[in-house]
Amino acid sequence: VAFGKVFEASPKTIAAWIKTSRNIGDNVHIGTITGNMCRDMFGSSLYDADNVFSVEVTTNGNPKLEWRVSRTEKAVFTVKNVDVRTGRWLNVAFTVNAAAGEISCYVNGELAAKKTGISGKALADISFSKPVMIGSDYTDEEILALSFTPDFNGYIAQARVYSDILTAAEIKDIANGGKRGGTLGAVDFISGEKGDYYDYAGENAKDAFGWRSIDKEELAAKDG
Repeated sequence: VAFGKVFEASPKTIAAWIKTSRNIGDNVHIGTITGNMCRDMFGSSLYDADNVFSVEVTTNGNPKLEWRVSRTEKAVFTVKNVDVRTGRWLNVAFTVNAAAGEISCYVNGELAAKKTGISGKALADISFSKPVMIGSDYTDEEILALSFTPDFNGYIAQARVYSDILTAAEIKDIANGGKRGGTLGAVDFISGEKGDYYDYAGENAKDAFGWRSIDKEELAAKDG
């Protein structure tokens, strides 16, 4: 699935409610939460497109933000002190601050880690020509055939993207159930409002992208 419109500005804050199993192995790439990453093959070479970003969970359950302005101007932040394989619902958020040269990661409204000293050029604004995906990305079929899949191995309940750098207090408010306005895109699978997103997979979307609708009591539950 994807956000229902093409973003008109560059993301500065990305937040999502996710849940992954405790039983996923350390060497398993868990998949994309949201992003427009476009991995392609040219001969035997792997090529990543420009003007893309990806919020994902990589091996060892580590959240990761990859930001690619171009082949040479890019930033990658893997949060190695966080493991989201808890079997519980977690709110994971990243902020991108080009002026300060920083990427910050929050879990359940608390600052988990920060990467500093990044070139402002590497965190420059990116532009979009197609919708940002949720639960997968635009990886080419040739790469999928090599057993790499961006599809998220878990559940995604909400995804919210802002053109502003939210403060720590604002991120905590979102983690506590607040719904701050001014989003570039906001999808709430709890409400089941189809108009919020584009369903690429039709009736098979839940199976293809690993999400399902849940009620608010389940979202608030400590254990899944």
